[in-house]
Amino acid sequence: MHHGYFDESGDLERAPGVFCVSGYFLTADAAAAMSEAWTAVLEKHSIPAFHMVDCAHGTGAFATKAKDERIEIEKTLITLIKTYTLQGVSFLAHTLTFEPPESDDQDVYSHCAESVVGALRMFLQTNRIDGNIACFFESGHQSAGRAYNRLAVRLAESSASVEFANKERLPLLQAADLLAWQTTKYVKDRLSAARKPRQDFLSLMEHPHVFAYLTLKDGHKSMGVEAWPPSRRTQATAFLNIDRSGPIALLREEGENIPIIPIGRTVNWRMGGGRMAYVLFEDLIQKPLYLAFSELPLAEAAYGLLAATSVFTDEGGPPTLPVSRIEVEPYEKVNVLRITLLDGPTVAFMVPNDVLEQFRNRLTNPTDRQS
Repeated sequence: MHHGYFDESGDLERAPGVFCVSGYFLTADAAAAMSEAWTAVLEKHSIPAFHMVDCAHGTGAFATKAKDERIEIEKTLITLIKTYTLQGVSFLAHTLTFEPPESDDQDVYSHCAESVVGALRMFLQTNRIDGNIACFFESGHQSAGRAYNRLAVRLAESSASVEFANKERLPLLQAADLLAWQTTKYVKDRLSAARKPRQDFLSLMEHPHVFAYLTLKDGHKSMGVEAWPPSRRTQATAFLNIDRSGPIALLREEGENIPIIPIGRTVNWRMGGGRMAYVLFEDLIQKPLYLAFSELPLAEAAYGLLAATSVFTDEGGPPTLPVSRIEVEPYEKVNVLRITLLDGPTVAFMVPNDVLEQFRNRLTNPTDRQS
């Protein structure tokens, strides 16, 4: 079981017109442990519930707290977030670029709430994590009932649940509150160029977070993604247009018209017509698609995909494959070196005796790392 805890901040109707729904993903076990640790911090400082706006300005439950104590409390809670959560996410809308349709079920809160739940499902799918999900939202927003109706129908199809509750009953909603306030503050400061990002925000962003900037005008949807920490980004933040008009979802980067097929999972393969190998994938919204290859293009694609894995290494080094077994088999007058990959496929090489002996020496006494 995985949990998501979400809260909202901002208002499209008030300048500068920024709104977000933010929260954290974590396992159910981590949620229980974090909730206990979070409550202990509040009890130590005699705080009934953590509200980031009060902590930042010394109001509410923090009115009698000195600045140093407020900083200490927030630092401790940020450490708990980094320790227990898997990832933070914020979906943002701005009044100049987000114009929801006039239908009753498409307000900005419902749209963002649906997006953060979709992000949790995509996170689990992308990381090959099975199991049910439970989503919790801070209660009290005027569109909570509408959002619940939209979410309940969709989540019921995937054995998931959604609940609206207050921060006092579910302390981890206070972690979502912290992120939502920090997110809107960061975006407002960036829009106004009033100040650099806050130090507590930068500390929080040392943990994996994703900010998704939503655009919806005249029914056209696009999304810009900002990943934190900066080491998780490409050279420039990519703004993606979403095109669902065809049988599968397509993305297009801003300024480039080449369609992009986002792959969520490789499912299977089979022999197809014209002696083509059909490789079955699912896109990010779990729609199936085949890519068809003849022999040489398939080998080229496999090499290209393997080489592309190097973009995920910290040093940009060569691609690697996980190996479960290496063995040598005699075949007629030569030896066959057979390498079994982690999930069963094998790669075989015919090798002369002298090369095989060098290979054995490298495995037993790897002194020459360059060979």
